[in-house]
Amino acid sequence: LSANTWNWLDSDGALYMPTRSGVSKFYFFGPSVVMPRAILNSVTVDDVYYEHPTGIALPRDARRITVDISELLFSDTTEYLLAYRLEGFDTEEIFTTDKHVSVSYTNLKGGSYTLRVRIIDPMTGESSVQQSMPITKARRLTESPWFYVLCAALVAALAALLMHFYSKRQNQRLLKKQEEQSRYISDITKVFSECVDMRDAYTNGHSARVAKYTAMLAEKMGKPPEEVDRFYRIALLHDVGKISIPDAVLNKPGRLTDEEYAVMKSHSQRGFDVLKDIDIAPDLALGAGCHHERWDGKGYPRGLKGEEIPEVAQIIGVADTFDAMFSTRPYRKKMRLADVVAEIRRCSGTQLSPRVVDAFLQLVDEGAFDADDTAPEPPVPAED
Repeated sequence: LSANTWNWLDSDGALYMPTRSGVSKFYFFGPSVVMPRAILNSVTVDDVYYEHPTGIALPRDARRITVDISELLFSDTTEYLLAYRLEGFDTEEIFTTDKHVSVSYTNLKGGSYTLRVRIIDPMTGESSVQQSMPITKARRLTESPWFYVLCAALVAALAALLMHFYSKRQNQRLLKKQEEQSRYISDITKVFSECVDMRDAYTNGHSARVAKYTAMLAEKMGKPPEEVDRFYRIALLHDVGKISIPDAVLNKPGRLTDEEYAVMKSHSQRGFDVLKDIDIAPDLALGAGCHHERWDGKGYPRGLKGEEIPEVAQIIGVADTFDAMFSTRPYRKKMRLADVVAEIRRCSGTQLSPRVVDAFLQLVDEGAFDADDTAPEPPVPAED
């Protein structure tokens, strides 16, 4: 090489250098590096296997989806990053140096998702072409916006009908029309209560039975027919707050944990909050909000005591307690009438209103519940 000379690199990458024998021209060659790419090998939905899918449609009861992702290399030895993200679920991209990963998602909500995968060179930040796969899952009934629209529409329809009913109440010329509207309101209320019961696989029909027992008790306590009918409608909606309780808690086939029981107990306050703004019938919320209060003040949600508890809620409390024992539940079978009566008698003055319990015992003495006493007798002990 010649000292004190200038070198030159042209646009083609050739380097010119002066030497003792003249000008030498140098070319530089290196390996051509091709970025690897990510491939989606397979998808497993519960026990169903799909190879190289371009999209997945999940049924509404699908519980787990597992995606196998690989980094496809072309002889390069660079340590690349594999990045993936399930749009609609993951809040940010997830990175790994593994060349093969299995990604699992469980209990996805109904809706549309997109799985996006790419390879990144950590030295240059260069990224491969992004691979994507759409994933859709059918919505459950309770995940559909239309379910809540329907519930809201039923509540609105009920409020409108109640308002219409009470506005016509004093007009004797429209008595017949009022009676027809009253029957229609009762039907709407019953339909709405059945919507509530449909969510609870183990207590279907509970709201209707509690309403029937409430009316029987109110009548035995000397209430006029109009008030008996009003108490009946209030009792139909006493469990309306269960609409907000998750299915996993509401339909759990066994005893609840302390945390689950706290969630279940919240249905009283939530039911009160749903119904309290129906101004034309403000007492409609009393049954939902107070039917778990206790006579001794140890109930919930407000810890009311004695006559602080609204009368309709006192009556519903006895009716609800009776049906809870006199019907089959996920954790036990229906009890015999005699055992139920003994337990309600024992709870008089502590959990339940003594005055309402007295009315209940009168109905028992009159045989009002004998036709429904179909629980099996306890086994007879073998003689020695």
